[in-house]
Amino acid sequence: QARPTVTMAASRRRVSTAQVQRCCPPYRNSPVVVVGISGASRSGKTRLAQAIPQHVGSKEQQQQQQNRDLHCQILRQDDYWQQSVAISWPSKLHEAEDENDDESPRVVVSEEEYECTNWEALLSNLERSIESLRQQSCASATSAGEKSSRAILIVEGFQIFGNEELRQHLDLCYYLEMDTETCIARRTEPSHHVKNPNPKSREYCKHILWPKHVEYQETAVKSMGDSVQWIHVPTNNTSRANKVEEAEFAQLVSQTTQDILHECSWIQQQYHKNYQKLTRNYQSWLLLEETQRGQPVVLVSTGSYSPVHLQHVQILEEAKQRMEQDHGYHCLAGFLSPSHDDYVQSKLGRTSGGYISSQHLHAMIQLATQDSSWLNAHSWEMSQDGFV
Repeated sequence: QARPTVTMAASRRRVSTAQVQRCCPPYRNSPVVVVGISGASRSGKTRLAQAIPQHVGSKEQQQQQQNRDLHCQILRQDDYWQQSVAISWPSKLHEAEDENDDESPRVVVSEEEYECTNWEALLSNLERSIESLRQQSCASATSAGEKSSRAILIVEGFQIFGNEELRQHLDLCYYLEMDTETCIARRTEPSHHVKNPNPKSREYCKHILWPKHVEYQETAVKSMGDSVQWIHVPTNNTSRANKVEEAEFAQLVSQTTQDILHECSWIQQQYHKNYQKLTRNYQSWLLLEETQRGQPVVLVSTGSYSPVHLQHVQILEEAKQRMEQDHGYHCLAGFLSPSHDDYVQSKLGRTSGGYISSQHLHAMIQLATQDSSWLNAHSWEMSQDGFV
């Protein structure tokens, strides 16, 4: 495949070294589980990504669940390739060069740089895929009553953990760890349209590909702490090792699938805590005669709620009554959204007796609205990086 025009770019770190405690925020605006799979070139990222949906599907069938209850898409970093990059390299790339040649930096072509990928397009398609899967999942849930469908988006690539915006979408992160010689041996194999469509020389792998991967591992992967699971990739240099590797890979797929299905259940619980009443009321609204359907609306009230009391609930009840009786609307749901801790602390002070954390406030609102057919707590505002 012909490569686009080479451009110059300086080598620099992409992410901070601050520990990321958890990929997934507590707020769920989507039931989609987003899985990130990263690792060195030829570590098996694509193979694992393609095997997971098949294994999940087989488990769904074993549990006698319909295929429509599984929605899955895969995004590959390689599909967003845009250009090679010329970099300054301080040492000789080819050992056979003239021994009298100086050690001054030289320009070499690299396909391992951050700029080689069109991250804007990848992120745009990531968000579109999440929304598409969300709609498919909700449509399946609507047609099946209270039953929820599983929606999985897999993002795989050798640098995906280095993009902080992308990383914020990930619920589960897997890093396939491989030793130097295995990586180089696989990357220098003869051209194969699936396994190795763009083989590289041993010199390129030794001086550019592997050092860039080590830099990514140190600055991006390790900075994620416990939020990423490291998986060792076994070697497969003999026919016997191939059989061992196949068995280990099957075990890896099984364990990864189990993790994802568990995460699906957890995320669906978090998602439905916010939207179960809205979904149920929307389904009831659809069953009404068209002449009886008012314009559907959702009411939202925000505040510190320190603490929540009956008047907070009553305000929304009265608003609903006015909207429906005086203006012909149909209120599907109402949300009480506790403000971010930063705002509450600025009003009441962290050490004052009136301060209550947003997590406790959210739980209190859930208790206050548990008997309501349409009111619920919502966690979006409290889950942001700061006061919005």
